[in-house]
Amino acid sequence: MLIDGGSAICVMSEEVGRELNFRWKRADRKMITADGNQSDLSKVAESVPVNVDGIVIPVPIFLARSGSEQVILGRPWEIYARKCERNLDDGSCKITIFAVDESEQVTFVATFPGVKKDRFASGSGNLYA
Repeated sequence: MLIDGGSAICVMSEEVGRELNFRWKRADRKMITADGNQSDLSKVAESVPVNVDGIVIPVPIFLARSGSEQVILGRPWEIYARKCERNLDDGSCKITIFAVDESEQVTFVATFPGVKKDRFASGSGNLYA
């Protein structure tokens, strides 16, 4: 799963959606992806229980016909999970999320130190695309 605070919705690939037995409703929407391409959103499940490290958050998820990620957790998930993000000096990032009833919370490493895909992972200030 990709946690993407820039995404206004939560999205799942058709490949993953076929394997899961959700109550899909017809949707006729289009989405502009981060790279500027357009993707058809064919269906929506209104309350998908997303389990991240033992915390289950139900969110609406759209089914996309194309896209590079299997599941994108956008702003709706972040809001319900009350996501807190902490970037550390070593380039790592820790995320804390909360159960809907606030009875539990969990913190996990979302980005490990020195990961080359990160823009500043080398510490040299070089940007990686």
